Amino acid sequence: MARGDFPSTKQDQFNLRFPEGMRAEIQRLAAEDGRSMNAQIIELLNFSLENSGLDIDEVMQMLAVQRKEMADLRKKVAGTDNRTEDISDVQLQLDECRQALKQKDGLLTAVCLQLFMNREVLPPESVILADAILKSSGEMDLLELNEEEVSAVPIARYYALVRRFVTNELKSSSPQGAKETSQQHFERVQERLKKHREARRARPAKKDSAA
Repeated sequence: MARGDFPSTKQDQFNLRFPEGMRAEIQRLAAEDGRSMNAQIIELLNFSLENSGLDIDEVMQMLAVQRKEMADLRKKVAGTDNRTEDISDVQLQLDECRQALKQKDGLLTAVCLQLFMNREVLPPESVILADAILKSSGEMDLLELNEEEVSAVPIARYYALVRRFVTNELKSSSPQGAKETSQQHFERVQERLKKHREARRARPAKKDSAA
């Protein structure tokens, strides 16, 4: 039976070779979400592209501001004189800040894991910094992983974090806001990829000129 003339038959098609363990992980995620393997792979690729634009400096600044707000609220709670309404209101603010900080910590962890996953094209100090941040937050010790663990654990952990934190933030915003956020991320990713390619093309030229 001949294949129908569907839009999908006209799109680019690729044969993928998965690292050991990745196919099983994608199958598990697809089963959990009720998707096909193809749909799950596309979702994971979209997540990766959208979050490549995350800036560690920006996330660190957000964390610092959030922690200061929590510290100020704790002082306010400690200084409140048995006023039930005030205490209840401040406690609510404190709980909201704690939840927001937890989400930002998760995003920072995802950024660090993404840095590690792209370690081959990054300066060594980037990987060391990411490793230090993860260890300080009680996550895995990246530099202690062997090659087999490197190829499996960080990828699964990264996507778990992305699914947990980024999806929640997109769902909480309006559909139009989520669309704009994805577009902004995509544009930033495209710009960074362009600069990265230009930098890689320029490296051999420098070596040749030095020779």
